[in-house]
Amino acid sequence: MVETPVEEKNAVQLTEDYRITSDQRNIILQKRYQKREGRGKNSPLIDSYDYKDVGYFGNLKSLLNGLVNYEVPLSATMTGKIEDAHLQIEKLRDEIVQHVLDKVTILQYNPKLKENVDGDAD
Repeated sequence: MVETPVEEKNAVQLTEDYRITSDQRNIILQKRYQKREGRGKNSPLIDSYDYKDVGYFGNLKSLLNGLVNYEVPLSATMTGKIEDAHLQIEKLRDEIVQHVLDKVTILQYNPKLKENVDGDAD
């Protein structure tokens, strides 16, 4: 049985460099790259970009773990220090927490306030 290729209809852009697509069996992580004028690593780069598959995953959680595994080692090798990678992770965590705090209202239960509202004073 010959499978007909599924056209790429949708892609979810995660970051400037990564996006998610899918086929019939997998969720696919793709990374952006700059195209070259010809073949080979020594060919000059052109002002055009495309995406290449870097991982195939069965579910979204696995894909996101894969994305972290791709990005953290790259950051560590670029800086040459694990400590710098750790600081980048902490900064990202802090940004996510701040974003959630800015967008989500957290309500706390106050028994005294409930008594006043309900009129159920002990």
